[in-house]
Amino acid sequence: MTARYLLDTNIISAGFGDGAGDPAQAAQRVAQRLEALKAEQEAKARTAREAFAKAKTAILSQHHKESADLTQRQALRERQEKKERQAKFRRGLMGLIDRLTGRRKRIEKENTIAAERALMRDHEERTDLARKQETVRKRMQAEASALEAEHREIARALGKDISRLNGVPSPTKDHARAASKEPQANNERPAKEHKARDGPKQER
Repeated sequence: MTARYLLDTNIISAGFGDGAGDPAQAAQRVAQRLEALKAEQEAKARTAREAFAKAKTAILSQHHKESADLTQRQALRERQEKKERQAKFRRGLMGLIDRLTGRRKRIEKENTIAAERALMRDHEERTDLARKQETVRKRMQAEASALEAEHREIARALGKDISRLNGVPSPTKDHARAASKEPQANNERPAKEHKARDGPKQER
């Protein structure tokens, strides 16, 4: 939410009773209030950045653990499945019969297909996990960027209003400058009039 402030001097004066005689003083009070708000927004922005940095570190650590756990589970499963595939082969005389009848060759083909499918499954699991983790990180980054942009916009608006308030003129100073010019103008006019009354100098 971006704060906006109306800089009409009559409204400023009405809002600050004891400063009604000098809009510049009233504007200065408002500027000081906005300076405090700006400092508060900057503090909130710093807190938000620190919180995001901590959350990012935590989520990266969590994702690393998830990936490591998945790798470990897949390795254990691969060893177990490989053991089960090897167990299909019979030994001794029955193994010899399997070779002669073609049963062993059929089992080898089935095992090869099963191993390839297992590799594809493991790859899909890793890809799916990586995609989910990336989605989480992108969402966190988008939220942090939006919050940072909001803080910047508020700070920019407050800074702009502070500059405008500091530029409100003081009627006391304007009156003093005008008063200082009046004597100079009054001194110049009689000199011109005196010269006109004397007229041109007569030669003797």
